[in-house]
Amino acid sequence: MDTLLADLRYALRQLARSPGFTAVAVLTLALGAGTNSLLFSVIHAVLLRPLPYPDPDRIVSIGLVPRDNTIGRMDAQATHWAYFEWGDDSRSFTELAAYISEARAIVGGGSAPEDMRGAEVTARFFPLFGVQPALGRTFMAEEQAPTGPPVVLLSHGLWQERFGGDRSAVGRTVIMDGAPVTIVGVLPASFDFPSGARFWRPLRLPRSGGQTTSGNKTTVFTLFVHVVGRLASGVSITQARTELTGLLSRSSAQPPFLRDASVDVVSLHERLYGSTRPLLLILLGAVGFVLLIACANVAPGASWSSRSARR
Repeated sequence: MDTLLADLRYALRQLARSPGFTAVAVLTLALGAGTNSLLFSVIHAVLLRPLPYPDPDRIVSIGLVPRDNTIGRMDAQATHWAYFEWGDDSRSFTELAAYISEARAIVGGGSAPEDMRGAEVTARFFPLFGVQPALGRTFMAEEQAPTGPPVVLLSHGLWQERFGGDRSAVGRTVIMDGAPVTIVGVLPASFDFPSGARFWRPLRLPRSGGQTTSGNKTTVFTLFVHVVGRLASGVSITQARTELTGLLSRSSAQPPFLRDASVDVVSLHERLYGSTRPLLLILLGAVGFVLLIACANVAPGASWSSRSARR
């Protein structure tokens, strides 16, 4: 211990004798270490930290991939016909829901109209994520029927902005795209899915009709939606994929280019962040290498500074 303290005092004396070199060395190492620390924090938040929902590893994203892969993964989407088939007959999930993440609306009432991004979701979307509203309630099944009443859920931020945190906002109306819509609830500040959504409305999917005929050709009206599910206990992603593939083959309403499509089932975490993993790991390696170079450059300077001080 005495030797260590003596070495430490000697090192501090040498650094004090070369203030210019000391400042450059400390700054170089601080920038390298700080950059590494910042990037590791990003990697932890994106790749290592689980999603903030109950049993997040059981939540999966489901999409269709054409066999010829002419349009890639279709941005992890499926047809609403496939969603109905899976929801009616699948036994691999305790919850299954669909959503559209790019819904937009002109929101007015109480202040200047504003173009906002939101989402349209089926009624089981919020139970799937284990989300309880901060105020009011989430959607009921009848509200996603084509003739259901116009209702909306607000994000916590939008509730604060438009209503100043007034708890009596639930039950009042807000103007969306020129029509009155009833506020049925406010979601907690911690919920942000799809990312950036400021409101949620019921997703109303047609179960029948939607066919058009031109000559001898019949076209079935199809919507493309994102599908998420919560795996039942004991069911693996592979088992769920096998079951959904079998159910898909029974559906007669698929567009021609998807009739032999494969089913892509991955964890929601993988769907959201999997594509960023290689880039972040490359960046971490590059920044770590820069820190190593900085240390290598500082070491000869420290040796030279020590020899100069002895003279």
